[in-house]
Amino acid sequence: MIRVCINGLGRIGRNCFRLIQKSDDIEVVHLNDPNMSLKNLVYLLNYDSIYGRNESLITSDEENLIDKNRKVSFSQVSDPMELQPKLKDIDVFIESSGVINVQNNAAKLARDKIVKKTVITHTYKNADKTIILGVDSSSSCENKDSVISTSICDSTAVAPIIQAVVNLKEIETGTITTLHPWLQYQNLMDGPCRSFAHPHQNVENFSLGRASTEAIIPKTTSCIEAVNEVHPNLRDRIFGMSFRVPTPSVSCAIIDLNTDSDLTSAELFSEFEIINNNYDKKIFYFNDEELISRDFTGLPYSAIIDKRWIVIKENKLRVIAWYDNEYGYCSRVLDIIKKII
Repeated sequence: MIRVCINGLGRIGRNCFRLIQKSDDIEVVHLNDPNMSLKNLVYLLNYDSIYGRNESLITSDEENLIDKNRKVSFSQVSDPMELQPKLKDIDVFIESSGVINVQNNAAKLARDKIVKKTVITHTYKNADKTIILGVDSSSSCENKDSVISTSICDSTAVAPIIQAVVNLKEIETGTITTLHPWLQYQNLMDGPCRSFAHPHQNVENFSLGRASTEAIIPKTTSCIEAVNEVHPNLRDRIFGMSFRVPTPSVSCAIIDLNTDSDLTSAELFSEFEIINNNYDKKIFYFNDEELISRDFTGLPYSAIIDKRWIVIKENKLRVIAWYDNEYGYCSRVLDIIKKII
């Protein structure tokens, strides 16, 4: 059994916890979040506006969360280094707060051998290894790699698709456009937008401070740099942007690529299947029904390839991929944890 601590119980941390509840291989030993009480956490784990009521309701005593008669200790400290007395025999420290200073201190826990591995559920420039399952160069790590980044939801979906194309042809140029649901740091009404990664600082893109439920907001995307991290040969060949859209879950990526020679649909889907079979069919799901974004909520795949909108014309390719930016991403986070321990 892999013993983990989750630091930061926002959307990603809570989704990881709910998924671990269904796992036979991982158990949560400790939880930490300085921004909420234990009772508030229990409530949010039991009732979710996107994924519904928890199948296994949680209770608490004065100090512990209680899950299926098993106690999970809880704390409210800002610095992960203060958690050392709670981390005895912890295999993996899951850092999902999204705060850069906290990520740095979480990394120290693994490098100082207080825990075996620190897994950061975001891009992290000081990681020993970035892992995206479905990408040849980025699907495993060595024992010496103690700080692992699981990248972001967008690259978790997009990078395996690009891998399939790279396995067949050289990509000359391309664009990636993502449609991403609103995030917690955005506003219901117009105002300054607070940075999640840098608390107490405002985001310089003022449009992100506009009412998130009332508009489509264009912005830059970290997806391109995250893809470049695992596909370095594509740097300066692929460009992109993102739109924040007024929905609570499920993202979409529009991937347009130009290859050095002609590509066929049969070749591409054969490569998709090869990658999928290498990962227990967890990377891709193939949709040909008349579905909308809401229909993909709660699906555990890295990317849902929408076969209705695939376009291949000679050396030009368009792929539309849906992905649950929380549930699908967290499913891969847990797969990575099982792989590295």
